[in-house]
Amino acid sequence: MAPELPDVSFEQALDLLVRADNEQARELARATLREGAPERAARAAKVVLATAPDQWHVVVERIRRERAFVDAFAPLVAYREDMRQDVFVTLSDQGAAEICLTLLRAYAPDDKARGASHMRMLTHLDYIERLRRRLMDKLVRAGTANAIHALEWLRDQEPHRDELRYSLALARQAQSDVSWVPLTLDELWQVLSTDESARAEPVIGQSESLPAIARELSRTRSVPVLELLELLANVHVLIGTATDTETTAVHAAMNPLPGQDSLIVGSPGVATYTIGMLGRYAIAHFQSGMGSEGPDAAQLATNDAIVEVQPTLVILVGIAFGLRPAKQRLGDVLVAEHVTSYGMVKLKPDSIEERGSTLRADTMLVERVRAHGRTWKFPLVGAFAAFHVGQVVSGPVLVNNREFRDALGSRFPSAIGGEMEGIGAYGAAFRKRVPVLLVKGICDWADGTKDDHAQPFAAAAATDLLRHVLDQADALAALGVPMLG
Repeated sequence: MAPELPDVSFEQALDLLVRADNEQARELARATLREGAPERAARAAKVVLATAPDQWHVVVERIRRERAFVDAFAPLVAYREDMRQDVFVTLSDQGAAEICLTLLRAYAPDDKARGASHMRMLTHLDYIERLRRRLMDKLVRAGTANAIHALEWLRDQEPHRDELRYSLALARQAQSDVSWVPLTLDELWQVLSTDESARAEPVIGQSESLPAIARELSRTRSVPVLELLELLANVHVLIGTATDTETTAVHAAMNPLPGQDSLIVGSPGVATYTIGMLGRYAIAHFQSGMGSEGPDAAQLATNDAIVEVQPTLVILVGIAFGLRPAKQRLGDVLVAEHVTSYGMVKLKPDSIEERGSTLRADTMLVERVRAHGRTWKFPLVGAFAAFHVGQVVSGPVLVNNREFRDALGSRFPSAIGGEMEGIGAYGAAFRKRVPVLLVKGICDWADGTKDDHAQPFAAAAATDLLRHVLDQADALAALGVPMLG
């Protein structure tokens, strides 16, 4: 084949010969892809990749080192209709993730509308962004374990990009949806003819199915007390949880401190702390016992942690029950503008007199959640989780009784949910004059149908909302807390 052929003619001739099963043409295409000029190499790639997956590593390498090759390759493959055969059918999921990572780092995406118009022609950056989005779409829609592993790897390379976390969540949802089967006519009629009153409250595990949550924890490294204290001196955010599920969610969302390759673990006194990054801020995490009463419960544990860490603010993250099933969903997140104790009462012969305290969260922290929560996306099945700001009741009872739950709703008509540790932690922070906030995901309705299936998702949703807020530039600057990321 004459090397002086124009690039387009070269591609057309090469395509005809390769489809005719000409081995010499295949070898020429491979050689051109490896060593040819960028424009001609890109056209050789378009011809050979649809049937030669072993050549993708050459393309990935040229994308990494040659902007001219990217500029030539992206317009040829960014749109499926421009190809006789889709070259991406032979690209592995990990290969797609590696190309996406290179494009993300070398050609920063933006949110501008992309496309040609009578005023503007498509640029190389338009095509590159379209290529990147095509590859991400391939991974998200695959619904396979390999695609999810590739997206998890991509997220770990760029942990601060919300887009990658969002894409990973969508891919997990796609994987959970592959087993969906349409209703038969008889099943559809049964659903439509069911008495509406029988469906007033959601049935846990059926109408409120949740996407699976993958638990990937960063490595940890135990350090001596002196090294831990040096690190704690630069930590201003203290995070508290009360269950292993809550702790797993927080640790899964954390990344190592700058300059570290692991989360740091150590015990300077009463508590053991895990130190790392959540969003752009360094945090120290501790776990208390459940409830607010007892030697290891939230009130005393939070007090001890405040004394040891000397934080600028304290945030409780975890799970709670919802009080408004008509307006809330499992996986929605409660943000406690104020926490009220329901356990302190005076029982009169014919009534209950409330004696419990109401403690307010820090006004600025609540405002940051309201402001930045508008851009938070955490997928449920067919929707996104929402957050609700308001009154949360807190007390010593692990509630799973509809009558008790309904009585709480009657006693506190403004309440949006309830849990067990908030009043203790708020009390400790109030006593030490440290700003405090509670952020907990709804895992059940405390109505007698309680189980644990929604707890991992609810804890992950609450943690992700907090991570999203802490990922905003100078979100805590007004409290004097510096960013580290």
